[in-house]
Amino acid sequence: MTWPGGGYAGIVRKQFFKGSEGTQASLDATKKVEPFVPKTIWSPFTFNAAENDVLTTSGGDINTYMEEMKTKFVTGKVPFSEWDNYVSKLKKMGLDKYVGVYKTAYERYQQK
Repeated sequence: MTWPGGGYAGIVRKQFFKGSEGTQASLDATKKVEPFVPKTIWSPFTFNAAENDVLTTSGGDINTYMEEMKTKFVTGKVPFSEWDNYVSKLKKMGLDKYVGVYKTAYERYQQK
């Protein structure tokens, strides 16, 4: 396994790869993170044109707002007592429709 935080999550076979991932320190680190490795890794979802429209329009606004508010909540610029207002604004921005796009794509993925 490559070091967490690397450019990709990967598995390296020691018998074939002789880089730093095969050192004892790397092997020890792998044992520590092994319980947290996902059991299933999903390939990217596919979206139809209508779904892409939702993701690129309201999805862009939703993601921007979430990133801004995450920073404000973490830094204390916005108190957590404002959480309900935050969620309410996300819903007004179309969060349920946005999440529905991913739910539909996930269901389509499951049928493959």
